[in-house]
Amino acid sequence: MPVLTAYFDVSDVSFLLDKGTGEYEFSHFPYAYSVEAFSNQCTQEDFNKAVIEAVLKEKKIKLSSCDILVGGFLEAPKVGLETKLSVNLLSILHTTDPFYPFIVNNFSVVTKDAVLSFENCPKKSPGFEENEYDEIGNLSIYPQISPIDIPSVSDMDRNIIEKAKNVNFGYLPQMPIVFAGSRFSRPKSIDYLDYILALDLVRNQGIYNLYLDRKNAVVLTTMLKMYKKDIEANPLQYTEPLGTLVNSPGDTECLVSSEVGTGQFFDVKKDNIFLVPADLSGQETVSVKNILLGSVKDFVHGGKMGLIVDTREGKDPISDNVRVFNDCVRQISLCTPR
Repeated sequence: MPVLTAYFDVSDVSFLLDKGTGEYEFSHFPYAYSVEAFSNQCTQEDFNKAVIEAVLKEKKIKLSSCDILVGGFLEAPKVGLETKLSVNLLSILHTTDPFYPFIVNNFSVVTKDAVLSFENCPKKSPGFEENEYDEIGNLSIYPQISPIDIPSVSDMDRNIIEKAKNVNFGYLPQMPIVFAGSRFSRPKSIDYLDYILALDLVRNQGIYNLYLDRKNAVVLTTMLKMYKKDIEANPLQYTEPLGTLVNSPGDTECLVSSEVGTGQFFDVKKDNIFLVPADLSGQETVSVKNILLGSVKDFVHGGKMGLIVDTREGKDPISDNVRVFNDCVRQISLCTPR
């Protein structure tokens, strides 16, 4: 029997269809229920039901022949249908080992260790322009509308980073870090701002492999595993590998070695971000020497940005430092040519 797994985020809905053949089909609905936008037409339950029915109709699957699994931010919503599983986001995240997901939307970030959010409509304070209040208010009322210009996206990301900067998250170097949620699944996203937000959210010292999950695969496959214990679905195969991050505040020496004996040495001064293109072969290693990390060695798994060495000491948002931001964007563009 087919299984449709639905994850309702703040501004969109993600789906995973398991037809029982071992292959999985992902899809995306770029809207979510808003009282202000839709209450004169339908309830949230009616809206969610209609979305699920529309997806099944598009897939040419009868509702009576399909099991429905539902998850949501932060609680699973009512969908007006019989469901085999209804689960909240925190319960999903606590069963995602060995992955460490960051679920991010316009106003919050959720992990296994924390639920962080800033005020949707903050009180007037120094530093806020009048149009910024209007923009934040509109995003609160109409969550399906996402900013697409660089200044607005940077401002939203900065609020998230500031909220998360003093939190001691429990991820470890051997745990792949996956960034998901409507912040990354929305259409017309600015790729390099997505990558920069990911770098800003990883604050612990160490070497980490980063992945961008635009399908919310880590959430959807985990829900499916909660219902079907015997399935083997690795969500990383549906993600976008970003690269291997060396988080080493202060001056850092690195040696990248290949399996055939060639090597590349470079020295990154403090308060910089340095990128080295690396493919996904996993055949290179990086040896790092830093006053805080000591001497460590790990494989370079590669990805969109390759090997990233972040030597910032203060860990303020990258966009706060024009020099670092522009240099980071330039290097990303060189590593990810269009």
